[in-house]
Amino acid sequence: MKNLLKISFLIITALFLSSCASYTSMQIMQPAQITIPNHIKKIGIINRSVTDRQNQNQIINVIEGILTGESIGADRIGSEESLMGVKEALLQTDRFNITIPAVNLNGVANPMLNGPLDYSVIKEICKRHDLDALVVLEYFDSDSRIAVVPRVREVMQNGNKITVSDFIANADLRVRTTWRVYDDSTQSIIDQYTFEDVTSFNNAGPDPQIAQAGLPNKRFAINQSGFHAGKEYGCRISPFWINVQRRFYRKGSHELELANSRATKGRWTEAINVWKNISNSADKKIAGRANYNLAVAAEREGNLEVAMEYAKIARDTYKEKWSSDYIRVLNQRMQNRQKLKEQFGDK
Repeated sequence: MKNLLKISFLIITALFLSSCASYTSMQIMQPAQITIPNHIKKIGIINRSVTDRQNQNQIINVIEGILTGESIGADRIGSEESLMGVKEALLQTDRFNITIPAVNLNGVANPMLNGPLDYSVIKEICKRHDLDALVVLEYFDSDSRIAVVPRVREVMQNGNKITVSDFIANADLRVRTTWRVYDDSTQSIIDQYTFEDVTSFNNAGPDPQIAQAGLPNKRFAINQSGFHAGKEYGCRISPFWINVQRRFYRKGSHELELANSRATKGRWTEAINVWKNISNSADKKIAGRANYNLAVAAEREGNLEVAMEYAKIARDTYKEKWSSDYIRVLNQRMQNRQKLKEQFGDK
């Protein structure tokens, strides 16, 4: 009983706190996990994952496609989509100039056997296409598993609860890619990474055939997953944008409600003026909320130092409850900003 009461209290508290909040969205830039040296400006993206048709491994791949029901050639197209995904990710900023040169480099079916490119090949490609580095898709493979299971559930019909039966088709599509980044000038590998992603699809139907027929086309699914895998890798080696939400107080006083009305209509300057007027209120709760909201407003404007000042006032002077977590968020953003400066170099 005590545990039940505790859980109920936490749920009620969470609902109460959420009712006090409004939310604003903003785009922020995230640094890449891997810092590409500043001398690299022009990058070529190359597909080496396509196996040589004269290679015995190609026969193995065709047999695998027949046995598993995969569309023969789907991986080839999926790998090309991976290149487009990387390109889209790298073009989110002006850090790099990107090209996909018409280069035919055959790989092998086993990623463990696909050793690094010889640097004479890298040098030739970079010289011919005026590039500083190559991002190479070394390996691409996909497979899918489909299971159809019966389902029994209760639904309401004409005010009565009835039991209905149908079937659920579940499909898991796994895409595995291996990437390398080659630096032409230093003749080194900057990054080597294998990415594996599983995408799940499901569909219901009155019988197994209809349930399975409603699943996405395999080739389409492989293309989508391939593009996603490429974009994920691109975000590993290049800064990228994300959307975030920040909560701010909308209740507690007439002024907070007025400022909330202004902010939610995009009239942030007016909202800021209201919050400033009550930021030294004799009511510590109101003053704390106003300073916290001013911190969020400053972050929206890109002024992290001012945001930190207001957040610390809210926490230290007025003991406002959200500001401690928010200060940690701002600290991380400041660290990320420094890393972004290093990744952009002299830009």
